Amino acid sequence: MPKSKNKIICKVCCRQISSSAFANHVRKNEDHKEYADSIKNETNAVYECNKQTKCHCGNFVKIPKNLFNLVLQKDNGLEVEVYKKYCSHKCSMHNSWNKGLTKEVSDSIMKMSNSKKGDKNPIHKILRCKQSKEQWIASVRKGRVEFDNTRRGKSMDEFLGIENSKIAKKNMSIAAKKRLIHGHTGKKHTEETKNKLRAITAKRISKMKNFISKPQKELFEMLKKEFHNENIQLEYFLRFYSFDMCFLDYKILIELDGDFWHCNEANGFFCKYDCQKRNLINDKRKNTFTKTIKGHLFRIWESDLKNNNKINQLFSDIQKIIDKNEK
Repeated sequence: MPKSKNKIICKVCCRQISSSAFANHVRKNEDHKEYADSIKNETNAVYECNKQTKCHCGNFVKIPKNLFNLVLQKDNGLEVEVYKKYCSHKCSMHNSWNKGLTKEVSDSIMKMSNSKKGDKNPIHKILRCKQSKEQWIASVRKGRVEFDNTRRGKSMDEFLGIENSKIAKKNMSIAAKKRLIHGHTGKKHTEETKNKLRAITAKRISKMKNFISKPQKELFEMLKKEFHNENIQLEYFLRFYSFDMCFLDYKILIELDGDFWHCNEANGFFCKYDCQKRNLINDKRKNTFTKTIKGHLFRIWESDLKNNNKINQLFSDIQKIIDKNEK
């Protein structure tokens, strides 16, 4: 925070104190009680009515009654700002003093970053020396702890032994059950929260350009050539799912499934890994979701892009749906 340039002389101790620290100085010292009470009475007399300030967003904010620093305007002739003039934290950050401060703008931040680059970084000096490294680890762990390299890369059974590891695991589970704030173990989200989380992730995926694969782009270009007048979109977000492609006017959804990721058994890929199981569950959900919407979902394998017969069949099925809707 930038320091206040205005300094005030205290009437009791005759010290020069900054205007930002003046209120704390008067409140904390026991000798200044009478002076503090006189300031409170003055502020209550001036601000008994509920005055309001207007935030930059348009909302009105009530001024608190005990504005301690506003008495400085009378005594010292200073312009002290009201400390509550924003309706929320977001509005206060709108006009914050450090908004837009970057390396390119300010020379002081640029000098600071250049002074700590590469070998000049203080962490490199700490890691080179063994004594300073041990002190640093001890300070992080809040105690004098000797870092044991023998424990790295080993399981609890290998390090403690089978009997001691069982005792340690039991103690950990007992402590975890007693803990009030406990992460997500033993807890499950409701369906409403699950749908909210799905909607957020689907939005993010639809906006990510790097998420689009090369075969997805190939199929999109092929569809554009075949149906050049239709409105086709890549990574279409719908409710709480993101689909690879969509004909916006006809509710036609297309999913391009990878052979490995979605387990194409014809090419010798079977469901072994957790990521494959998750994808198959998500595919079933998408199929049921399209039925509720009364839409049309077409799935094509990544390996079938080179097969002209299957692509032509997909084009013909899409054309039939378009012709029905036009009639």
